[in-house]
Amino acid sequence: MSQYSYSIKNNRLKNASLKGFRLLEEGMLRTKEKGSVAILPPIDGGEEGAMWGRLSYRLKATDSATIKVYVACMDKLISPSVYSPDDYLKLMKRMGAQRYTGVDDILLYSFSGRYLYLMFTTAGEGELSVSEIKIDRVGDNFMQTLPEVYQDRNSFLHRFMSVFSSVYNDLEEEIDNLPSLLDVDTCPASLLPVYAGWMGMDVGDGFLSEEVLRRLVKEAPMLNRMKGTKWCLSRIAEIILGEEGVIVERNNSMDNMKGKELSEFNRLYGESMFDVTMMIKSDLDERSRSQMQYILDQYLPVRCRVRIVQLGGGGVLDGHSYLDVNAKVYSAGKGELDSGRSLDSTITLG
Repeated sequence: MSQYSYSIKNNRLKNASLKGFRLLEEGMLRTKEKGSVAILPPIDGGEEGAMWGRLSYRLKATDSATIKVYVACMDKLISPSVYSPDDYLKLMKRMGAQRYTGVDDILLYSFSGRYLYLMFTTAGEGELSVSEIKIDRVGDNFMQTLPEVYQDRNSFLHRFMSVFSSVYNDLEEEIDNLPSLLDVDTCPASLLPVYAGWMGMDVGDGFLSEEVLRRLVKEAPMLNRMKGTKWCLSRIAEIILGEEGVIVERNNSMDNMKGKELSEFNRLYGESMFDVTMMIKSDLDERSRSQMQYILDQYLPVRCRVRIVQLGGGGVLDGHSYLDVNAKVYSAGKGELDSGRSLDSTITLG
């Protein structure tokens, strides 16, 4: 990869003049509006008469949306912030700007000058995003290896050789980024189920959010070492729901209870000595409950069954109510005549 290269990320895009475009994380520009404009700050080549090689970016568009890129170059520095989008486009045309439509890889061999000026505009209907904007001063790796008689800049041979240089540079960049693919914090989300599978965890088919999935995979080695313990089950609940689950093991109280007390305990916590009950304070929808059950089943001891109980905000007798967790003093509401309220056990006329 050429050492004379520039990556246009958030720090530079924050100073861009945007109309219709929104700046998202990791240097992405996105818009749903027709006629959106993004004027980038001038790129400094460091010397007068600087030669430019290649402009590339990742382009995603839906429906009929397309991108138009205006490129100009000169030795004089001009601040885009003092111009409106229409006036700046006229200025770039006077500077000899060239327009490229619907492409994401542009050779800049015909441009020379210290400052490179870029302007993105959109046309058509649909959503469009531009990200990973990169500028290479050299653009070609192989032309200089040929005899000097063939080294004619911007010739057919030069542009043809640049095809192979682009493939080579992109592949080299992917190789340099391989360590980040093995980092759970930076790898693409599509790789997380693969890494989970390497550690024996089945995370299903996309029912977990990316944030939860990254935390699960990151802690999978520790969860595997503590598999089958109360800490492991409680930690899984904390990762998925953001709160620790209260674990009650059925076999802990078998020897201390008899008769009706044991019968009531069995009704609440199961009849098998291998049963485990996990109590959650927050309200779970069907999706969250299924996620929890699916992951917990993979970390249970043999013959163990887990029951997930939602404690809720207020408890009732014989229904998983604990004075230090979810119990509260009952307070009846006041009734009002002619207000459409029903008279039942929760309404008291005052």
